[in-house]
Amino acid sequence: MAIGGLRAIRNLCPNAHIAIVGRPWVAGLFEHLDCIDEIIAFDKTTTDKLPFGFLKFCKKLKAKQFDAAFLFQNAFEAALMVSLAGIKIKIGYNRDCRGFMLSHPIYVNRQKLLSKHEVFYYTNIIKQSFKPTTSIDSNIRLINTDKQNIIEQTFKKFNIPQHKNIIGISPGAAFGPAKRWPTNNFSELAKRLQTELNATVIITGAKADQKPTENMPGINLCAKTSLSEAIYLTAGCDIFISNDSGPMHIAAALKIPQIAIFGSTDYIRTGPFSDKAIILRDEELDCIPCRKRTCKLGTYECLSKITVQNVFNNCVKLLNNK
Repeated sequence: MAIGGLRAIRNLCPNAHIAIVGRPWVAGLFEHLDCIDEIIAFDKTTTDKLPFGFLKFCKKLKAKQFDAAFLFQNAFEAALMVSLAGIKIKIGYNRDCRGFMLSHPIYVNRQKLLSKHEVFYYTNIIKQSFKPTTSIDSNIRLINTDKQNIIEQTFKKFNIPQHKNIIGISPGAAFGPAKRWPTNNFSELAKRLQTELNATVIITGAKADQKPTENMPGINLCAKTSLSEAIYLTAGCDIFISNDSGPMHIAAALKIPQIAIFGSTDYIRTGPFSDKAIILRDEELDCIPCRKRTCKLGTYECLSKITVQNVFNNCVKLLNNK
């Protein structure tokens, strides 16, 4: 969701060298962006672990002599990192008790910023920094349309035929069970998509999704692809179905017609930033969005009230509109 902010930096500073500091596993996401020149891997759990690994990483960052750092993270650690790296211009939100380390702290207007989609939370950093005279494009397009050959190669690698009605399913959500539509529902849905719509169902996800989906109908690629390959597989789908999760945002950034299933989280702030998305959620329960990892009532009613038939009907609707 920070892609809009990254593209805005590129548009305002066309000749700048722009680098991303991020976890190694997200490199597959950023390598698709034409607004990025360099990806610097930061592995806080192993090689760059506090304190000595972290200090060594900061020294490496300092050697690159960056002029400015935009902190899209709210973390104290991010501000400490760029301070130790000797970067003079440090821009970010004044949160997590880190304002004293920022050269340009940005005030968080909670009423305005936290009631809109998070995409605007990130573009606002650039807006407040540069004060551009024209509006900032919040587009979060992930890859260009000239990648069709790579999409085809990825499908061939996993022996997936490219024909009509290719439907991607991502049944996981790392946040917790309050974001996960029941796996049995996904299984029943996948079966109906195959038998009634003659669809090719591709199941993607992390290692944690392998066991829960082992009997799910379809081509199960959970933990069998890199993030980059998962992106290209998603780009080749006619429809993508998921919980509120990272893969949901990837599908939105690829402009793929999608169905997003919401439980405990806020569809306004973290929903798919796309005009091709259908958001399914319960509109009657007073307790949502509770934003909790688990259901305090133990019922998970916000998810169970979303039926397989409802999701299936919306799949048909999206396919008919293609």
